[in-house]
Amino acid sequence: MSGSQSTSEEEGVRNFMIVDLHYHEMFAPKPFAYLNNEVMTIEGVDFGALNLLEFGDVLSHVVKGPCEDVYYCSKNDTLAEGMLSRKINK
Repeated sequence: MSGSQSTSEEEGVRNFMIVDLHYHEMFAPKPFAYLNNEVMTIEGVDFGALNLLEFGDVLSHVVKGPCEDVYYCSKNDTLAEGMLSRKINK
């Protein structure tokens, strides 16, 4: 998952982070990559206001299945250099 955030506000409209969600496949070790994944862009969600469980609920709703582990990196990092993970405990 990668994302970018716009911080400008115009006429009282807040711009939220845009998240590119990659899901439903597997990691390959060499070169390190996520293969054959589905991609969905999520917009209009205030991710900054969500706790980790609520974040997991949003992802589960989007992918129509359970979301227990999240691996993520900034759009400015390569997958191999910037990937972090979080366990979502329910």
